[in-house]
Amino acid sequence: MPIAVRFLAYVMLIMAVGSVVCAIFSRLDSYDDQALLWLLYSALLTTCGVALVLATDLDVSSNTDREQALITCGILTLFLPMIAAVPFYLYGNTLLISWFESVSGLTTTGASALARPSLLPDALVAWRVMLEWLGGWLFLVFALGIQPVLNLAGTAFTLDYLPHGEATTYFAKVMRVGRTIGRLYVSITGMAVLLLMLAGLPAGLAVSFSMIGVSTGGYIPSEQGLSLYIGGLPIIAVLVLLTLGCLNFSLHYAAVRGDVSVYWRDRETRSLFRLLALGVLAVFTISLLTGAIQGDILRLRDVFFLALSAVSTTGISPLGTQTAPLSIGILLLCLTVAGGMAGSTTGGIKVLRAQLIDRFVNAELIRVSNPHRLNPVSFDRRIIKAPDMLGVWALVLVIAVTIAVGSLFLSALQMPFLTAIAVSVSSATNAGPLPELMDARFAGYGALSPGMMMTCAVLMLLGKLEFLVLLSFIFIKFFKR
Repeated sequence: MPIAVRFLAYVMLIMAVGSVVCAIFSRLDSYDDQALLWLLYSALLTTCGVALVLATDLDVSSNTDREQALITCGILTLFLPMIAAVPFYLYGNTLLISWFESVSGLTTTGASALARPSLLPDALVAWRVMLEWLGGWLFLVFALGIQPVLNLAGTAFTLDYLPHGEATTYFAKVMRVGRTIGRLYVSITGMAVLLLMLAGLPAGLAVSFSMIGVSTGGYIPSEQGLSLYIGGLPIIAVLVLLTLGCLNFSLHYAAVRGDVSVYWRDRETRSLFRLLALGVLAVFTISLLTGAIQGDILRLRDVFFLALSAVSTTGISPLGTQTAPLSIGILLLCLTVAGGMAGSTTGGIKVLRAQLIDRFVNAELIRVSNPHRLNPVSFDRRIIKAPDMLGVWALVLVIAVTIAVGSLFLSALQMPFLTAIAVSVSSATNAGPLPELMDARFAGYGALSPGMMMTCAVLMLLGKLEFLVLLSFIFIKFFKR
C-alpha cells in the first residue's frame, strides 16, 4: 500500500504542474476567476501530493512484488480518474460526464462527451489533451515496469532495453523505468512539436497534435477532426508520430543509445509493419470492390492513415465528418483488436501475443500430424511454457467475452446492435472515435445514456490495463510466495 500511495502522490504533483498551465490559459483569455480556480486546484494537488510522500514509508512492506503491482494498479485506477475529473465538474458538467471524460483521457481512448471543442474554454481543452498525454506515459510505466512483475499473458517475452541498474526493490525498478521513459517521452513530444511547427501548424495545435500522437490518443480539439488543419507535410509528421507511438518504447531508448538496427532486428516490429501493410492493402482492396469512390477514401495517404490509426488504436480519421463504408469500418475494428506492439502506448491484445498464438497453433498442428515428434514452442530463442500460453489464451477469451457482454449491455440500453458492437470494441481497445467514422447514426458519446456511458468507461479501464489485473485474480495461484 505505501508504494501505491507514493506513485499516486507523484502523479498528483505532475497534474499540479499541468493545472498551472491551464491557469495560464485562463489568464490569457481574461478569465481571472477560472485562473484562480485552476491555481487553487494546483495548490490542493501539491499539498496532498507532498503530504502523501511524507506520510509513506517505503522501507516497510510485507507484500510481494506482484501484490504491490496489483495494489498500485488498483489505487491508480480508482483514484486518478476521480482526481482528474474535478476541473470538468467545476466547468459545469455532471459528475458522470466529468468522470467519463477523465477516464477517457487517462486511458488515451479519445472518446469525448463534452460539447464541441470550439465552444469550450481553451484551458479545459488543454486539460483534456494533457490527460491523454499523461495517460500515455502512465501506461508505458505499466507496460514496461509493472506488467513484467505480473508475468501474465506473455508479458515476460516483451523486449526491454531499459536500464534497471542495481535496483532490487519493486519501487526502485519501476521508478527507474518511469524516469527513463519520461525523459524519452518528453523528448519525442518536444521534437514532434518542432517538426509540426516547421510543417506549418500554429504552436498551440502543434503541441496538441504532438501530445495526441505520441500517446496514440484520439481527442482532436476540433469538431472537424484533422481535415480542418492538416494537409501535406503536417499529416506526414502525424503519421510518423503515430508510428513511433505504436512501437515498443524500449526500442526507441536503444536507438537513442546508438543501436538503430534494433528496429529491424526485432521480430515483433517486423510483424507490426506486415500487419500495417496488410491493413492498407485490405482497406484499399475493399474500397475498390465495394465501389466506395466517394470523397477521399481511395487516396493512398488517407488509406494508410486509416489503417495506421486503427493499428495504433487512435481511432482518428483524416476524412473529417465523412463516414467510411461499413465493410471498411469492420476491418478497422479488427485492426484495433490486434493493436500495436507490447511496450507501446496502444491498446488491443498486441502483436506479440498474436505471434505467440501463431507459434503455438503451428506447433500443435505439427504435433497432430506427428504425435511422437518433440516440437517445443519457442519465441526469440526462448521456450514458451504452458503457463505463458494459458495466460495468453485466457486474455483473448476474457477480451472476447468482455466485448460481447459490453455489446449486449449497450444493446439492452436501446443502442442499435451494430453500433453497440462498434462502441464496445472501440472502448475495450481504447480507440474511442472510431464509431463516429463507421456509423453515421452514432450521435457521439455525449448523447449516450448514463448506463451506456458507465459501461463504456469500465471497458476503457479494463482495456487500458489489458485485462491483466482481472486475470491476476483469476490466476491467483501465480501469486503464491
